[in-house]
Amino acid sequence: MSWETLVVGSLAFKSGTPEEIKLQILEELEEVLETTIEYDARWQEWKFEDVNWTSHVSEEKIRKVYNKWRPFFTRFSVSLYYLSEADYSEHDEAEDQDAKAILEGIVDSLLRGENDGDLGEEENSVGEVLELLTKFVRGVKDRDVVREVLTPKIDRIAEVIAERGGIEREKMPVVLELIGVLEEMNIPAEGLKKTLLEAA
Repeated sequence: MSWETLVVGSLAFKSGTPEEIKLQILEELEEVLETTIEYDARWQEWKFEDVNWTSHVSEEKIRKVYNKWRPFFTRFSVSLYYLSEADYSEHDEAEDQDAKAILEGIVDSLLRGENDGDLGEEENSVGEVLELLTKFVRGVKDRDVVREVLTPKIDRIAEVIAERGGIEREKMPVVLELIGVLEEMNIPAEGLKKTLLEAA
């Protein structure tokens, strides 16, 4: 049986400790800590730090080696943490999507919460979503998809941007680029232009 551990610490030997004894101590410690111990010349001490996902490290094993060689240390420090439960984890899976579904998702994230006030702190800013939209639209090969998704929604996008306080100044070049791409595709962008001018 194994478990997940984090072990971190340092040690220093008494000046009269023979080299062969030091090597034996380090070898035994590395075995019970299941990691390498490296010398830090700057601080003149030995250090170790390791996360082990299939660990057999235990307090009893460490204490046994420490007590055996205790007279040779000027300092010995070790902390052992059992990582039995994550403080934070996130797992996400999604089906593979075509360009239309991805573009609709980006647009929906702009329009999401349009009746709920401003974007919360956990959400991306309007400028960040517009930047993502610009990059995606610029890279999509099937321009008919872009026209199909954006043409009926572009005016509402402009309205929502205005309602949420406009465009961050540093994101204005991104919006100018988006307007240029839309005009190349014959998608009217008058609402975005107006929003941009009002923010300037």
